[in-house]
This record gives sequence, C-alpha cells and structure tokens, in this order.
Amino acid sequence: MNQRKIIQLKMKRAGHLFDKIVDLDNLVLAAHKAFRHKALAGEVRRYRANLLPNLMELQSAMLDGSVKTGNYREFIIREPKERKISAAPIEQRIMHHAIMNVCHDIFDSQLIYDSFATRPGKGTHCAVWRLRDKMKGYRYYAKLDFRKYFDSIDHDVLRIQLRHIIKDERMLELFDRIIESHGNEGRGVPIGNLTSQYFANYYLSGLDHYMKEVVRANFYIRYMDDVVILDNDRDRLKEMVRHYEAFSAERLKLCIKPPIIGRTCHGVPFLGYRVFSDRILLNGKGKRRFRRNMLKLDKLFDKGSISEEEYASRLGSYVAHACFADSERFRRRVLYGRMPG
Repeated sequence: MNQRKIIQLKMKRAGHLFDKIVDLDNLVLAAHKAFRHKALAGEVRRYRANLLPNLMELQSAMLDGSVKTGNYREFIIREPKERKISAAPIEQRIMHHAIMNVCHDIFDSQLIYDSFATRPGKGTHCAVWRLRDKMKGYRYYAKLDFRKYFDSIDHDVLRIQLRHIIKDERMLELFDRIIESHGNEGRGVPIGNLTSQYFANYYLSGLDHYMKEVVRANFYIRYMDDVVILDNDRDRLKEMVRHYEAFSAERLKLCIKPPIIGRTCHGVPFLGYRVFSDRILLNGKGKRRFRRNMLKLDKLFDKGSISEEEYASRLGSYVAHACFADSERFRRRVLYGRMPG
C-alpha cells in the first residue's frame, strides 16, 4: 500500500449532512452543549433569554449562507504551556456543536484505535493507561510532537482531506469558511473551536495509518499531536522517526520538534506524566505546574477574585490531575505546606 492510498483511506464519502445540521432539534441540542458550564456568562444568559428566536435566526443564516465566522475573542493561557485561545461568539459555538453532532462519526471512522482526543472514552487518562499497559516487553521509545501544531495546519491540505470524506457541497463550503476565518498565510486553526479539535485530530489520521500499515510500527499511540512509538530495536525506531518526519513534511507541511528517544525503563514522558510499565508519575513540569497553580489559586481567593465555589472547582481539577499519578507524598507536601500554623 503506497502513501497516496494511505492518505485516501475509506473513500466512501458522506453526503446529505447539511439539512441534518440545520434541523432545529439538532440546533437545540447543540445549544445545550454550548451552554454547559457557562450558564452564568452574560453572553449565554442573553442568548438563552430568547433561545428559540435566536436559533431560528441562526438556522436561517446557515441556510442562506450569511452565517458569520470568525470575530474571535482572543486571550492567552499559560498552563500547561503558553497558548493563544480564540473564543468564538456563542452563536458560532452552537453552530460548531451542531456540525459535530452530525459529523462526529464521520471523523471518528477515519482514526486508528490508538488515536485519542475528541473521542468519548478516549481522554488523557485513557491514553496514559493504554501506553502503560502496552509498555511491557519494549525496551525503547520515541516521543514526537510538532512545533506550534494548531498554528501550522495547512488550509489547502485540510480542505483536500475534508473532500476525501465529505461530498455535501454546502457542508464543505461552511467548513471552508470556518477554516479561512483564522490563521496567517493559509495556515492555522483556532485553539478554542470545537471544529478545530476535530480538524486537528483528523489532519494526522493519514500519518497514523501510514505508520501503522506501511512502516509497521509495533506500537504507536497519539493524543492530538503527541505521539509515542515503542520498539525493541533502537536503529529501527530511528528509521521509523525518519519516515514520520518525511511524511509530515512532504504530505502535511509540518515540522516536528527534535525527537526524544530513550529507554522505557527510565519512563516515557507523555501528557504531563512519566509513564512506567508498573506506575505513573508526575513529570518535572507537572510538579512545577501543580505548585504554581496552588499558589496562584490561593492568591486569587485571598484577593476575593474568585468565589469559594470556583476555588473548590479549580482545586478539585488540579488535584485530580495529580491524583492520577502515584503522587501522594508530593501532593501532601504541597497541599499541607500551604496551610497556616
């Protein structure tokens, strides 16, 4: 099987999508998904106050092609690393949910089993468990990811990929508008859009199939753009990395960071953890991030910038990430060290 065939797997294309997406029942479901965890936001309250008329207006705009894309509210987050988030207005977020209510299965069908993210039951922790369970018997690993992945996705490549799986012209036109609403010089999808998560995951699906079915990687796992390959032969692993790098550059116009190749007995760095075959630890960055988040959270609460409810919610999230690893002594040291007296 050659590279061209790998990129174009599962060529039966989906049609008759747009009418399902703009169906009012689907838009209502999408609205409830978009409102989740944002019920108190002013934008959401205003939209909900006239929900049905607003959804009918959105439906009409999608049908006549006048629906807006872009106009993002941009802000910077610095955890787990510095990234620019582009938040779409509420009506566009509803539209993105409506699209993926219908298109989720189409995108999902293109992914290999060990591709994680944007898939129910395949979150961060599941990916880490899967890697841990498969590490026994492998001596070496390669850890790979891309430079500024979301900002590097090529619009032309993505548009071609979408036309391999979808034949509904109205759907493709809307996807084109969403893609073009963000980026510089024909590159980039906004971190923050639901559609961007699906685009970014699907963008690498041809590479996944190539590594599994042509290069014959023994074990290959990907969470968005974070990839780990396991093997018992270091030279063979280096050769697989060269294939990965060449395919990424030639077919996807992506540049990978310098790969990390090491022994599995020293632990594999993956998604903020150091993964061993018998245990999972927080990596150094994860520990520093946990300490930093605790200090920042305390300061915000002491200043009155966040409520007790928000404090408890954020604390629970940070602790849950740390609790997934074997980190009890570390957590106790950090949490109890913050207590007065």
